[in-house]
Amino acid sequence: MKRIPTESFNEKYATEVRAIFETAESVISGFSVSYDSFAERVRRSVEKEVLNVEDTDIDDRSSVVEFIAKLKADDLYLATACDHGDESAWQCFHDRYRRLIERTASQFCSSSADAEDLSAALLSDLFLPTDDGEVKTRIGRYSGLGSLQGWLKVMVHNRAIDRYRRTVTTSSIDDQDGSKEWERVVAVNEDPVESIVEQKYLSTASRALKASLDALDTKDKLLLVFYYRDGLTLKEIAALPSFKVHEATISRWLEKIHKNVRKEFEKRLTRDEKLKLAEIRECCAIAMKRGVLEIRQYLEKAG
Repeated sequence: MKRIPTESFNEKYATEVRAIFETAESVISGFSVSYDSFAERVRRSVEKEVLNVEDTDIDDRSSVVEFIAKLKADDLYLATACDHGDESAWQCFHDRYRRLIERTASQFCSSSADAEDLSAALLSDLFLPTDDGEVKTRIGRYSGLGSLQGWLKVMVHNRAIDRYRRTVTTSSIDDQDGSKEWERVVAVNEDPVESIVEQKYLSTASRALKASLDALDTKDKLLLVFYYRDGLTLKEIAALPSFKVHEATISRWLEKIHKNVRKEFEKRLTRDEKLKLAEIRECCAIAMKRGVLEIRQYLEKAG
C-alpha cells in the first residue's frame, strides 16, 4: 500500500486542508476537533481513495488537490469528532442520522422488528472501538468521499444483506472477512474424477468446524443457539435472564465468537488435519460452496 508521510503531506497540502477545515468549522462548530486531527483524517483518505485506488503517483499534486476539494468537509469534521469521543458530536450524529438509518433499514428488512434490530445494532457498532490501529471507532472509517448520509445507507444495506444470508444460507462462517479469498481459489468441480478429493475436503472441513464449535464455552454456545438456531433478535437475547445486557453487547459477543470460531477452524485444519495454506484455501472454497460451513446445522445436530 502506498503511503504519504504526515510531514510531507502537511507541507504540500496545508493550504487545501486548512481551507476545508475552516469551511467545516463555519458550517458545524462546537466540537473538539483540532486541525491536526482533521488533517490526519484527510491524509488517510488520500492514501486510501487516491493513491491506492486510482494508482496515482504520490507526487501528482493536481489529483490530490482535486480530491481534497471534493471531500464533504462538514461530514468528515463530524465523523472525526465522533471518532475522538466528543459526546456532543455523538448526540449531533444521533439526532441527524438515527431516523435515516431506521427508514433505510425498513426498506431492506422484511419486518419492523428486524429493521429495529438492525438499526440499533448498527448505531451501537459505529461507536465500538476498532483494532485496525488507524481509527478509534468504526465511524472513523468514513473517508469524506461522498456524503455521510450515503455512507450510512450503504452500511445499512450491507448489514441487511448479511442478515439475509444468515436466514437463507443460515450461519456460514464464510460471512466474515476472508471468504472472498476462499471464493477466488477454486470453483466446485463436477468432474467425477475429482469427487473423491472434494469429498475428502468436505469431511475435513466438517470435522474441523464441529471441533471448533465444541471447543466454545457454554455461554458462547448458548448465545449461538439463541441467535442462529432459535432465531431470536439481539434485543430478545439481551433481555433473557441468562444475559441481561444491552443488545450492543450481544452484537459484540456474537462478532467475537464468529471470529474466534473461524480462527480455531483454520488452526485445526493446519494442526489436526495437516493441511498446507493452499490446501486450506481450496478446502474452504469447496466447503463454502457446498454449504458445509453452516453453524446452524451443527447446532441442530447437537440439539
